[in-house]
Amino acid sequence: MKDTKLEDKNSISRAPSSQNPKLMEVSIPAGVFLFRENDNANNFYIIQEGSIEISIENGTHVLATLTKGGSFGELALLGRGRRLASAMASTQTTCLEISMTWMQSELDRGLPSVKSMFAGLAMQLQQTNTAEVALREPDLAPNSMIALPGAESKSDLLDIFLRSGSYRSIPLRSTVDIRNHIANGRALVTAEKGLIAKRGSGTVEFGEGGVIGLAECLAGTPVEDEFNFVAGRASVTAWIVDTSTALATIKRQNAGIIGILRGLTAAITKSDVSARFAK
Repeated sequence: MKDTKLEDKNSISRAPSSQNPKLMEVSIPAGVFLFRENDNANNFYIIQEGSIEISIENGTHVLATLTKGGSFGELALLGRGRRLASAMASTQTTCLEISMTWMQSELDRGLPSVKSMFAGLAMQLQQTNTAEVALREPDLAPNSMIALPGAESKSDLLDIFLRSGSYRSIPLRSTVDIRNHIANGRALVTAEKGLIAKRGSGTVEFGEGGVIGLAECLAGTPVEDEFNFVAGRASVTAWIVDTSTALATIKRQNAGIIGILRGLTAAITKSDVSARFAK
């Protein structure tokens, strides 16, 4: 049966952006896919008007519906070859299109720590999306274990995160340790397996590169997960991220970089973070 959603990409129009002639404004009619899962990934998008539906498995699992100010396609900017999800305009939509080439040049020109924050937020968004999809599966039993990206093997995003930043590693010996770090604006990235979190009706498993509280600390919103150690483990090593310093550094970047990091943070926390990222 033919997909009822429009497939004609010729109906998508592009023109140089009035904000930055090096970037493009893309107009997408309602019902048209801007890209599909497994398409080549070369661009990142910020919604200027309208709404975009992000889905996987040919649109059968909707991850989110994004509106003005939202961003998507961020993994393309770190050199990921293929799209991990599809993007379709729910209404007539205009987006700012940011090419991987332009973004990489901007990140390379700036401080390495900003690129590290980009990689950390991209990891957290990927992990958040994985958990949300798994929790929506009708055949997923309550309290089933969800292995996040990175739970089984080290990711290339983690390589970028560590290579572009300098982070102190510490042992987490209790859930109180985790809560205290988050309360004081210190996000955590796990360096090994052994930590789990209760999230909704399921339990998620963190591996090397599990991101805890990065977007939430940047946004000033709470972390809702309830943490625990797997049986037989008394501690887990993690890298500490000082988000107060990171946010101050981000605010010194150009508007394009700030907008992208703000969009990633908003997508993870599902909150308005404009005031937090204002210069």
